[in-house]
Amino acid sequence: APVAVLFTGVWRAHDAFVLRGVFARVGAALSFREMALARAATYPWMVVSFDLANVALVAGLRRNRGVAVASLSAAMLAHYACDLVALATVASAGSLAADGTVATALRPILLGLAAVASAVLISARLGVARFGRGKLAAAVAGFRAQDLLRLVALRGVFYASFALFVWLTLPCFGLEVPFLDVLARMPLVQSIAALPISPGGIGTAQAAMLALFSGFGPASSWLAYSLVYGLTLVLLRLPIGFAVWGRNAFDAPRGA
Repeated sequence: APVAVLFTGVWRAHDAFVLRGVFARVGAALSFREMALARAATYPWMVVSFDLANVALVAGLRRNRGVAVASLSAAMLAHYACDLVALATVASAGSLAADGTVATALRPILLGLAAVASAVLISARLGVARFGRGKLAAAVAGFRAQDLLRLVALRGVFYASFALFVWLTLPCFGLEVPFLDVLARMPLVQSIAALPISPGGIGTAQAAMLALFSGFGPASSWLAYSLVYGLTLVLLRLPIGFAVWGRNAFDAPRGA
């Protein structure tokens, strides 16, 4: 619990710092405090779906800051694209250094995904800058190459920190896994859990963790860990989100 409390605070600050920079590029200038409150107000939605939380964030900015939808959409597209590159890169680095048959099998897949994601991001940036038309293209073109690289690096730090959180808390359930093996697998678990096919990743996160960490301990321990860590983060985030709603944060849903 103390580790979860610490990391929840760190992730909130990190998310606010990253999103503040992303939205600033499209004309939505917020202070760090405002962005932290805005993200916190989406935590109740995040329990249902990470994508739904981002929709709530964009809707709040549109309603209260008057920023064009095209600009906000461009910001989120850049965020998602850089996030994919960061996820694949961090997981690839972990797989290169980790041992085991699963890490070996994941290695070419992750390296390929990192290469493809990077190529798509570069191609999209060049294509929009040269041939793009319209408000959305203009907003995307507003992201400089250094902005995108910075975003990839910051999202990479997030995935590495989440792997560190898992590695530090696994011994509570009698599970011992080398950090690099956790680093190679947890970004994939997170991406699968974020798929909008189950509320809060219930079921998908557990299935991914059981499959990717097989051989590192009893399946029952992994199932228990995945359920408890997910529930712990929910229980820590919900009070924060509802407290911000109560203060009428600028992006809290109307009537909440």
